[in-house]
Order: sequence, then structure tokens, then C-alpha cells
Amino acid sequence: MTLVAWFELLVGTGILGFWAVALATARVPEIGHGDRAIWFHILAELVIGVALVAGGVALLAVSGESWTRALAAAAAGGMVYSAINSPGYYAREGSWGIVAAFAVLSLMGIAVIAALVIV
Repeated sequence: MTLVAWFELLVGTGILGFWAVALATARVPEIGHGDRAIWFHILAELVIGVALVAGGVALLAVSGESWTRALAAAAAGGMVYSAINSPGYYAREGSWGIVAAFAVLSLMGIAVIAALVIV
């Protein structure tokens, strides 16, 4: 479970870091256009990021507890949803490499969920 924990910590901090940089450098054009929907998307991703970090920390700190697996699996499920939903923006822009990276992240998330549920 150590590998799963570090994966969740890495992805969770990556999501939080991405949005911190994007917001700090004004690289979210939807905000400037007054698109309120982006705030719901950002909030959802921040919740997923925090959940992934919490799941990773919980797995490292108290891996024997069943609630840690449940938290980590739920966080990974949110990550899979986000990794399937988010690349639409990049597909519209023709950034197929990023779309492919999201596809790989989705598959990795599914593997993480399987590892948490099956073991």
C-alpha cells in the first residue's frame, strides 16, 4: 500500500499545485469571461486533491485500518472521474498529448482502486 499512498500524495499535491499556479498566474480564461461554472470545477478538483492527500497520508500513517482504504479508494474514484472529464478542454484545443496523459492517469487510478479493494 505504500506505492498507492505515494501515488495519491503525488497526484493530490499535483492537482493542488496546478490550480495554485493557474490561479496565481491568471491562466484560467473562464474566470475573466465571467464563467461561474469554472469555480465549481475548481472546487471539485481542490476537494479531490485534498482527499487524495488525506488518503495517502492515512495509508502511510495507519494502513491497517479499513477506513483508510475506503478514503483512499473514494479519492482515487474522484481522480478517475476528473481524469476522464477534464481533458475535454485540451481535446478542444487539440492538445492530444495531454489527453493521452489523462487517459493513462485514468487507467492508473483504476488500478489503484482495484489494489485497494481486492487486497
